[in-house]
Amino acid sequence: MKTHLLPILLTVAMIPASLLAQPTTSTGTPTGPSLEANPHQKQMEAAIFGYFQAVQSLDPQRYANTFAPDGTLEDPGGSTPVHGRAAIAATYAGGLTILGRITPRVKEIYVGVGNSTEATVSWILMAYTKQGKKVFVNGIGIFKFKPIQAGSDLLLESVREFYDPLEFTSQLQ
Repeated sequence: MKTHLLPILLTVAMIPASLLAQPTTSTGTPTGPSLEANPHQKQMEAAIFGYFQAVQSLDPQRYANTFAPDGTLEDPGGSTPVHGRAAIAATYAGGLTILGRITPRVKEIYVGVGNSTEATVSWILMAYTKQGKKVFVNGIGIFKFKPIQAGSDLLLESVREFYDPLEFTSQLQ
């Protein structure tokens, strides 16, 4: 079946801008969600890249230090969350008993609008076991930062990583 997008695009182009604008009350106060750019986007993206650099470093303490002292890691999503830097470092170190090299690649980062402190990240991870076996994992992470203070480092409040753990473990066999 062939889809023709031109009629759809022309129809959308003819919608008056006033209908696409954010709804307001009679006094002009916005009533809908803010569609403003996030003023902390670059800072959040830099912190996310720092997180993945820490993953690649194979240093459990460096990885844990990307989190706030009371930060939470849920990896994989739906599992029991791990709380605090010491527990996060121990969890990461546990994975290093199997893996000898980890190379993550960030595919996309979507930062929440306005003053959101959340972002989603699409990523792919290539790793090698200590026996030299190659492992691939595709996933999506939900990153939430502590409230952002001007001039301070961003620390993660929580990270929830979603991927197929059964596919990952089957590659280790």
